[in-house]
Amino acid sequence: MPFKSNFVANAGAASVTLSSGVNLSSNLFLLSADRTISGSFLDASDSAVGLPGVLVPIQTQNGLLTVAFTDTNGNFKAGVTAGFWKVEVSDQETAGHNYLRPQNKVQVDATAGSVSGVTITLPKANAIFYGTVKDGSNQPVANISLFSGDEQGNFEQNVTSAADGTYFAGAYGNGNTAWQIQSSQDGNPANYIFSSPSFDFSQNGGTNLLAGQALHVNFVALTATNQITGHVQDHNNSPITGVQVVASATINGANFQTQIDTDGGGNYSLNVANGTWSVSVSCQGGNDSLNNILGFGNYQCPGGLGVIISNNNAVANFTIQQCNGIQVLSPTNLPDGQIGVFYSTSLSASTCSGNANWSLNSGSLPPGFNLNASGFITGTCSSTGTYNFNASVSDGATATNHDFSIKILPQATPPTLGQPTRFGTHFQFTVNGSVGQNYTIQAATNLGSTNWTSILVTNPTLNTFQISDTNATNPARFYRILLGP
Repeated sequence: MPFKSNFVANAGAASVTLSSGVNLSSNLFLLSADRTISGSFLDASDSAVGLPGVLVPIQTQNGLLTVAFTDTNGNFKAGVTAGFWKVEVSDQETAGHNYLRPQNKVQVDATAGSVSGVTITLPKANAIFYGTVKDGSNQPVANISLFSGDEQGNFEQNVTSAADGTYFAGAYGNGNTAWQIQSSQDGNPANYIFSSPSFDFSQNGGTNLLAGQALHVNFVALTATNQITGHVQDHNNSPITGVQVVASATINGANFQTQIDTDGGGNYSLNVANGTWSVSVSCQGGNDSLNNILGFGNYQCPGGLGVIISNNNAVANFTIQQCNGIQVLSPTNLPDGQIGVFYSTSLSASTCSGNANWSLNSGSLPPGFNLNASGFITGTCSSTGTYNFNASVSDGATATNHDFSIKILPQATPPTLGQPTRFGTHFQFTVNGSVGQNYTIQAATNLGSTNWTSILVTNPTLNTFQISDTNATNPARFYRILLGP
């Protein structure tokens, strides 16, 4: 595409297909701009501070595109033509300034003429996620796209891992808004799958951050050598196109998830690694959900399918039934519990006739656990073991039964700290803990202190890991470790 001030490029007409051994001649055209869109990118907490040197893409839905750059005060001005334009901001520049990018694009109506005073405010990050991206052999993986985002979908920051696999992604901590950090679906190698932290939105609603907090999260990138393929069709065997299919697995204590939309024939193919995978069709969510494609209340959301990959490929097909009856969505193996730790999970079912009411049909819940009519299982158990039971769910018109299992694990082994060693002004020490357990590391300047300071909250991927206290300026320093965030 060509670019020039006061001209507009046609991105839709710039695409060419190049075959091996063939030379192409492609003429490119610019449309002369006859009006402008101007405005500013400003600090959300101080409107006197503008963001300089920011790349501003401005485009229409039908493929017209122009770009501008902000000046030293954060002001921009771009030549456009008549129509509706959306104003964006480049990921790299906002992250470079340590600001968060709005996820919602600003729409500007330039059909009647020039538009000025378009003001876009960006909050500055006051907390960070940091860590590494490494492969299954613990080697760093560079140039992997990651993004942090809040649960409301207001702001995000997109970053890439460095040559040594490290990354830093900004967030906004206020203690009330949940955030997550994930690998991006755009631009990353298709032959990798990436782990997800346990606090992503699908697991437990993200994590609340405080101003000044730095949360350590490492990612594992596994080579995806096999495929799960299949198709999604309706009750008339007609393909359902453009619906998202998701596969998730826990491999070596890390959570992995990969997804793709079905093609024009309702087919999909997911690259996966060895492990036990749960494959499901997205029923709720964005444009690629069944709610959007078929309409809410017109279908039964299908349950997930279990697939085992052990150096093999597998097939998982889905047939979406019309809205009748009731279908259990929860998997047979519910999340594990732990002795002495409060447990909470919920059973879910798809029904179009009314609310789903649950009851225990046979078998036994773990001692101290209860199942209420809404499907919530809660309680605290004092006995290890695997507890199998059958639950019935009814929507008032029909009912169905489903087998479930909950495994209760022993109490977590208390972590131990190695003797700290000093390097200049830094102290470092080894922690012997458990993979997947949340820990909070605290420090104080005297052993009897009532003012212990948290220096790190971590969820390790190894049983033994090392802590460095780079802020140790006092000659006496004491450390302790707590279970949980």
